[in-house]
Amino acid sequence: DLENHHIAGVEKLFHLRYLGLRDTNVTKLPKEVGNLHCLHTLDLSHTSITELPSTAIRLKQLVRLYIEDSVKLPKGIGKLKLLQVLSSIGVSSSPDIVGELGYLTELRVLHISLISGTGTWCKSYEKPLLDSMFKLQKIQELHIQSFGVPTDFIADLGWFPQHLKDFLGGGISRLPSWMNSSLSNLYQINMSLYILRQEDLQNLGLI
Repeated sequence: DLENHHIAGVEKLFHLRYLGLRDTNVTKLPKEVGNLHCLHTLDLSHTSITELPSTAIRLKQLVRLYIEDSVKLPKGIGKLKLLQVLSSIGVSSSPDIVGELGYLTELRVLHISLISGTGTWCKSYEKPLLDSMFKLQKIQELHIQSFGVPTDFIADLGWFPQHLKDFLGGGISRLPSWMNSSLSNLYQINMSLYILRQEDLQNLGLI
């Protein structure tokens, strides 16, 4: 199986566009990975990598980033302006991400966990997270794993993600106000609601 020593010197592959380490025994990325300026896809899913090196914010051509939600992201991740896929990030692992998400305006796919690993959720994360999500107008697939965190603040999000096709969320007491007939592209909903009112059913029927 692929291990850390196998990727030593990977930064010499200057024109590398895809680096897939999924399901390997790699536990750490070399800081030199930031020199892969042509990299479009970085897949670290199902590995034991615990953090991205600070140099990762130099991957300005990165379009797709797949990680575990326990991975700690470096400050400055909002500089990766071309990112379209970000899956899966943990707010409790990388609290700075709540403010930086708003800079990733090209995002189409976002999978986010409010709690990951041994981290905890702070109510102070709510407003910056909402402010950031409001700017993600191109989002098509949004998965929010709450793991017991009350997420009614998402229900009150004053946005209309008109391109949204797939939504997964839990821990919401009522149907989000933005989930209505304006979401003409929405075809898949997976939600845990504490209360489902008659008007909610009517709104869902109009989508």
